Amino acid sequence: KNICHALLKNTTLISVDLSSNGLGEQMAAALAEVLSRNTSLRHITISCNKLGVAGGRVLQEGLEENKVLETFDLRLTEISQQSEHSIMNVVKGNKEQLQTAS
Repeated sequence: KNICHALLKNTTLISVDLSSNGLGEQMAAALAEVLSRNTSLRHITISCNKLGVAGGRVLQEGLEENKVLETFDLRLTEISQQSEHSIMNVVKGNKEQLQTAS
């Protein structure tokens, strides 16, 4: 949770790799809050963590307000295919919007 607390305050970091850190559903909830409020992170890797189905749903909800995330590596996180598909659609939309704006 400390990393998520730091990410909430950070305004310059654009990429973070949290892969293979033993993250679970609680961390997914904390990360969802980061996703809903952070405006600088463009790339996140959380592969090889056991976020589970519930964690995937929470991340999906956290991304509803996010307009800047361009890549989100969710490989081997045990989230549902539905959540992964929804998350990837948001990320794809963000990427297209950011490319159009530049």
